[in-house]
Amino acid sequence: MKNGSSKELKEALEPYVNTDVPILGFVRDGQRSIRKALKELRSDVPYQFCQFHYLKDISKPMIASDRKLKTTIKKNLRGLQAIEVSFKQNEQLEEKEKEIINGYCEAIRSILLEDGKPPLELPGMKIYERLEELKKSLEHSLRMVEQKKRLSVYLKTFPTMINRRNHKRSYHKVQEMYEIIRDIVKSLEKQAFPPVNRTRRLLKAY
Repeated sequence: MKNGSSKELKEALEPYVNTDVPILGFVRDGQRSIRKALKELRSDVPYQFCQFHYLKDISKPMIASDRKLKTTIKKNLRGLQAIEVSFKQNEQLEEKEKEIINGYCEAIRSILLEDGKPPLELPGMKIYERLEELKKSLEHSLRMVEQKKRLSVYLKTFPTMINRRNHKRSYHKVQEMYEIIRDIVKSLEKQAFPPVNRTRRLLKAY
């Protein structure tokens, strides 16, 4: 098809729609031309928005906020590379101490690669939550190596980078929006889709 207009879609779909095979309903994405073509071909057959496309559509404000959270976290962890260079060149550190520091560096890098599957799994939220778990491990390690000053100096820098107030505020904002989307997901099997524009406005209020 050249431009995917409703006229072109109607011509392409007509041989498949007008058959003896019973059609219970149509499921479509958000493309208006498809809706128009199906309505003109078979106005007697019910159709609805694909649930996943619907969720992606209403979740745009939430996904944008989550993306901002992920970007902010990554930006605040840029100092990780400097730590890696520093401890590897530090001749006063024992090999076991270097292994511990390197293990945390690799763990953070692995966490930052989290992609998720928006809108059902949000990468920014997952990164924040996994870093919070890592922070608990760091705090435990710091208590264990309190006497090893050279090692503890490095380990103390990680919680400082991770524990930012703006991260927490942004996370709770996304979390509240996610609760709304999750409630909608639960209700989709029982009732009609809530209006897209109304739900977007509700999410933007956060």
